[in-house]
Amino acid sequence: MKEKILEILNSVDRSYDTLEIYNSMVERGLISKEEDSPEMLSELTKELEKMQSQGDIYKTNKDKYILFEKCKDVFVGYIHVSDRGKIFFVTPPEEEDLLIKPVVSDDKKKNKKDKDEVYIDGDYVVCERLKLREGNHFLGRVIRLLKRDLKNPVGTISVDHEGKCVFVPDDRKLGIEIKLDESTTKNLVDGYKVIVSIGDQISGNLYSGAVIKVLGHKDDPGVDILSIAATHNIKTEFSKEALEEAAKLPTEVRESDKEGRVDCTKFVTFTIDGKDSKDFDDAISYFIDDNGYFHLIGQIADVAHYVPAGSALDREAYERATSNYLAGTVVPMFPHSISNGICSLNEGVVRLTETSEIIYDQTGKRIDYNLYPSFIVSKKRMTYDDANKVIMEGIIPSGYEEFSDILVAMNNFAKIIQKRRNQKGSLDFQIGERKIIQDETGRAIDVVADQRGDAEKMIETFMVEINEVRAEYAEHNNIPFQYRVHEAPTEEKTNAFTSMVHSLGYPLKVNVQNLSPRTVQSIIKQLEKYDEFLILSQYLLRSMQKAIYSDTNIGHFGLASKCYGHTTSPIRRYPDLFNQRVIKDYRNATDAEKYSTIKKLANILPQMTEHCSQKEQDSVYAERDVDAMKSAEYMEQHIGEEYEGYISSVTNHGFFVQLANYIDGFVNVCSLKDDRYFATGDLVKIIGQNTGRTFKIGDKVRVRVLGASKQLSAIDFEIVEERDKDGNNKQRS
Repeated sequence: MKEKILEILNSVDRSYDTLEIYNSMVERGLISKEEDSPEMLSELTKELEKMQSQGDIYKTNKDKYILFEKCKDVFVGYIHVSDRGKIFFVTPPEEEDLLIKPVVSDDKKKNKKDKDEVYIDGDYVVCERLKLREGNHFLGRVIRLLKRDLKNPVGTISVDHEGKCVFVPDDRKLGIEIKLDESTTKNLVDGYKVIVSIGDQISGNLYSGAVIKVLGHKDDPGVDILSIAATHNIKTEFSKEALEEAAKLPTEVRESDKEGRVDCTKFVTFTIDGKDSKDFDDAISYFIDDNGYFHLIGQIADVAHYVPAGSALDREAYERATSNYLAGTVVPMFPHSISNGICSLNEGVVRLTETSEIIYDQTGKRIDYNLYPSFIVSKKRMTYDDANKVIMEGIIPSGYEEFSDILVAMNNFAKIIQKRRNQKGSLDFQIGERKIIQDETGRAIDVVADQRGDAEKMIETFMVEINEVRAEYAEHNNIPFQYRVHEAPTEEKTNAFTSMVHSLGYPLKVNVQNLSPRTVQSIIKQLEKYDEFLILSQYLLRSMQKAIYSDTNIGHFGLASKCYGHTTSPIRRYPDLFNQRVIKDYRNATDAEKYSTIKKLANILPQMTEHCSQKEQDSVYAERDVDAMKSAEYMEQHIGEEYEGYISSVTNHGFFVQLANYIDGFVNVCSLKDDRYFATGDLVKIIGQNTGRTFKIGDKVRVRVLGASKQLSAIDFEIVEERDKDGNNKQRS
């Protein structure tokens, strides 16, 4: 029935009521004369309501139905509530997220007792885009709540004066109160971190609930990070079945496993990773043949050999979809016996791999490539720090003597490849990250800027090349594949960015009507001469679309790649494992088996790519939350100290300042005592009402840490006033 409804609505350009859809089905022969009955009309009515409630179609105020893609300004999707309480509707990747503002009806204005609708993070809704903007966002209006999936929230137990356990959710955006079943709170004490299941609605925003898991006391080492992981539905424990399967795997490569594989132990192969890394799923080799051609040999751990499709390990990996790296705490996609053991390309042991051998001429142009199963022995477990000493400083750490020449040669070759990629339009925003340093108890003792050196850039370049050729192989052979796609930024978003830059006083020449990777390259080149480039490049990055997984190849704008997919980290990302598996299966299958496999996978792939994209986003949010929490924990130890930074964003109530280590703190306008300040409509500047004193995005300022709260993941700054030679405050303009 659903397919018949979609066929009718696809063929018309206006909304249809139930009877019009029914009559059209009869006219087109979608319903036979035998089926033409009141019972069939009733079935149609039920299916339409079901499709509407699931967000498949849109029901108008006049009880007519239309496809969402035919409603230009109406979308179906999820609500996201920011840490500062702002409500956003998350649009499809090609659109701009909408800022939701409560719209109070005339009836509500008359009856002040009525409360505005409360939207909860994760609500599935129908939303209309309004023709109004606030700052960098269009406003949106929620038309209908389709589904509220009350997940299992994480929080802290607080014992009240009567000795009862009260649940205080970590997520301040939750928007509901939970009355705990007292039978599940026995032996709990004040400060315990717990996971709660939500039951029935008691009244209004009050729900019943029960404690289903105790994570530990909030002051126990590591519980703070595990709590955030649980909040984002990141599993930290493996099923019994998965652990049993992992325990049965061999701990070393058997002779029988090498059959049918190319012996690559003759190559000088090594891994380069961070010094704290434990799982190594990619290694590299390199040589120049007698014809002067360069051979890049990427060795990727053959995880698919040990994890068959549909196994308990595979199901667990799919559910997680990614390993999570949370301030030094790793929540792996596989048990350690796999991620750190038999599948990890550890130094000095035989490991099974999938090889991508790519051949280049001396200009860095790809000539050919070969993909084949293999086995290797990694000669050296290198770190980025030590590799950078060799290739950037000419310093050779102990143990690197026999590898120094090849490291330098590989880095020079990587620069040739990257130059070719840059000419195509590949983008590099040059944005670093903050790295949290913790002591043995898990307490943040430092936050530093983690910048990429030549070694990191070299590995990134090589991995992009490997990902590209394997994706091209899949596309050429019609293999179902999880492509990594990235659409071009919309003209609207680019206009918003250029308008902001112009309002800040920076000249910028850009043709937004002919957007290409080279256009964005031009913007980066024009802005990188300014001291505020780091802040401006962050805004430029935000104006780009989100990269996602897709079963359809549309290219990757940011890499200026026509065909791209993740394949080099099968230990850490499920799309990489899936892509590795389907290429292996295709290579080993008969023609009949290939057709059957392609047909089967094509049906499940769209759902799989959507799931992997969502879990990736969950991981990103979890990482941000952990970094914010740990940054606040660090700053609790530095209240009263002064720092220099740049204004990174403006709100109606103040502005954020970003320090050199990427920590952000908030300056409230109430802390500016010399005047009353207000934000401009585009949220680019804060201006003093009487003095005209201005604080704008990109301004360099000196701040003092006014306060910090690990519990709230919040840091507050105040401006340190600059004095002139007479001791008066210097005025900004």
